[in-house]
Amino acid sequence: MRFSFFLLIFVSMAIHTNELPMYSAKYEFNSDEISIVGKRELIKNQDGYELEFKANNIIASLYFSSKFNINEGTVESKTYEIKVTPRFVNRDQKIIFDYERNIMSSNGREAWEKIFNPDDEYVVDPLNAQIMIRINLKKGLTEFSLNLLEIESGVIEENIYKIIGNETLYVNGQSFDCVVLSRIRKNENRETTYYLAKKLEYMFIKIIDSSPDRTDKLELKELLSFG
Repeated sequence: MRFSFFLLIFVSMAIHTNELPMYSAKYEFNSDEISIVGKRELIKNQDGYELEFKANNIIASLYFSSKFNINEGTVESKTYEIKVTPRFVNRDQKIIFDYERNIMSSNGREAWEKIFNPDDEYVVDPLNAQIMIRINLKKGLTEFSLNLLEIESGVIEENIYKIIGNETLYVNGQSFDCVVLSRIRKNENRETTYYLAKKLEYMFIKIIDSSPDRTDKLELKELLSFG
């Protein structure tokens, strides 16, 4: 009876930590080249999940999409896609994860094909890595690593994540108590800092990606829907 009781608690916790509310929100992206506001959405349908960001202004159009499944608390990547205009930037790229042939392939700006073993080589893309971050924080982890796909080359790099503090951020007059998470890449002089709202199940409020050459920032401007 005692074993069954704790097993029930464990299973219930596992189900809860795997679930993430769907949302729609306006974010502002700022870099050295561009400042643009767009909509970011987490969507679930019969084919699985999709996390996407769409933004348009008179200068540029941005589209980022990751399609994936979540199985037993783990993200399974399906496709990762980028479309950027104006065309002279030439940033269009689509990556497909083929689990029948154990091949990752990219076409567009960066063309490559890599063999991988999903049983031994768990891989996340730049967008759905953020889903795994939220799942891990919901599990109570304070430090963890993810194998992140480098979309330019197809190389898989280990990224280390660690909670470094807490901070309160304000969006449209509303306060959000955030966990501050740092990501460090062993082979790069580059650091990413994430601010994740506890009451929004660790939804991203702000992301700052810094290197000696540039700084990119994505920041929540308006929460349109949640749950």
